[in-house]
Amino acid sequence: NVKELKMIRKMYTRSHNTKILKEIDYYGGIFTAREHAYAIKNEFANKYESYETLLRWYLSINHNKLEALSFLIDYIKKNNISNIISFGAGQCVLEHLLGFVYPLPEFRIVATDFDTYIIKKAKEFFPNIESLQFDFFNDSIVEFCRKINTRFEIGVSFESFYVMNNEQY
Repeated sequence: NVKELKMIRKMYTRSHNTKILKEIDYYGGIFTAREHAYAIKNEFANKYESYETLLRWYLSINHNKLEALSFLIDYIKKNNISNIISFGAGQCVLEHLLGFVYPLPEFRIVATDFDTYIIKKAKEFFPNIESLQFDFFNDSIVEFCRKINTRFEIGVSFESFYVMNNEQY
């Protein structure tokens, strides 16, 4: 009596090349930082060749997120917020755009992601924000804030909270 095995493909893997996924993920779990960096670098390196190519690519597929950025800008104005952390920021493009509205040093924008490749590229292309590695599954926000000597007024996520289930969130 053999049970039928059914592979469930996680939503966050749908944008990745299946061949690359098979190279890194045998158990269907959430990407580790190393797996994600491998997938992004091997599949999308050409999108990270320059500031212009990254912005063009990101905004062509994520232009609908500009509404969320507009909402955040209004919220920041109404509540006189001066520092913000963005969790799972991915390419950090929206945080970079926010940095044009609220430039350093009066306003602090910290964009975080667990992927070292993405953070390296964000530091290279977006010096108007702080791009730092943080894994909300494995790192402590308390320790992270202590390490960078900051108490954030607001935390947001434009990109990554969808990988969590209710318990994890």
